[in-house]
Amino acid sequence: MKGILVPDSKVVKSFLRRHRFERSAENGGTFLSNKLHDVVVVSGAIGEKSYEVALKLVENYSPDFIISVGFASSLRDEVPIGTVILCEKLISLSGPMALWSNESAKSLDVPICRPLQSLFDNLDHKGRTFIKDGLVSAPEIVSNEKMKSWFGKELGSAVMDREGALVAEACSKTGVPFALIRGVTSARSSTISRFNQKLEIVGQPVAFRLLLSPDKLPALLTFRFRRRKAVRKLNQVVSRIHSLSLP
Repeated sequence: MKGILVPDSKVVKSFLRRHRFERSAENGGTFLSNKLHDVVVVSGAIGEKSYEVALKLVENYSPDFIISVGFASSLRDEVPIGTVILCEKLISLSGPMALWSNESAKSLDVPICRPLQSLFDNLDHKGRTFIKDGLVSAPEIVSNEKMKSWFGKELGSAVMDREGALVAEACSKTGVPFALIRGVTSARSSTISRFNQKLEIVGQPVAFRLLLSPDKLPALLTFRFRRRKAVRKLNQVVSRIHSLSLP
């Protein structure tokens, strides 16, 4: 069985609808299909919750392979919004941002998955839209443009997220092979405000509640546009995953 981890079900909404997934009565964040018996989709893998959600997925469904699908911030100009990354190098940073450095960066093992590598090669025939590159994972997203450039150069990675290392640690603990796939929702040149960081972390439902402050409307609209662009590309990958023979 393949397990697909997502921050919320809207990320794979079209996939769930096409294959007639239904929400599990026992586990509200879990989606099962009578059509695809070998795939389970679990939502709620956001920030620090990702570790426990991944462990629960393994405990409840014993998947042979886990695919974590989510969002990331670009660390390079040549990786624009909408780009989808298959993580082939994972760097973990922990503790306060002020203490992050080359010395504190920890490299985590990422399994090589030939079928996914081939899928990305086939999808990317029109240009650098689907790439295989490095991911930096940390407790919070860097908002400063110069810091993003530094991380991209010094840590040799294309994007940054909050969940990748946590999912990797959970999968390593349980012995389940995994893959990390991320869609870019903010450019390297973007300065991420505190409000935008909340949107990136909690997703759209809470975003609407934050709209009690009307002046936040432009930020929300921008967020929705970026997210929608990334979701379209992510679904091109997810829609093909069920047909792959994964380890």
